[in-house]
Amino acid sequence: MTIDHLTILAASGRAALVSNNLDRIGEIMAEAWLLHQELDPNCSNPFVDNVFQSVSHLSSGHKLVGAGGGGFGILIAKTREASVSMKILLQEFGPPLEVINWSLCEDGDLL
Repeated sequence: MTIDHLTILAASGRAALVSNNLDRIGEIMAEAWLLHQELDPNCSNPFVDNVFQSVSHLSSGHKLVGAGGGGFGILIAKTREASVSMKILLQEFGPPLEVINWSLCEDGDLL
């Protein structure tokens, strides 16, 4: 059932991407992250949970991506201003967390 839900979310994510709906993409990512944790409760840890929680008020969604034992966390900021605040908060965690600047939008449009 969880795998089926992830498949549905993938289609929803494609539709959100095509329609430039960044907030919906964030919601889908967050929902997928919860489903991944159902499949494997060890895919997160208290450090990751704390990082995501610390910026949840600034984020439309988040999830870890990549292979276990490493990889990346992707967070989508609600606004351009939220992204600046989010970067500041995330940088306070220091190593092993490293903030990499990238953008999915330009002037409100998805790239």
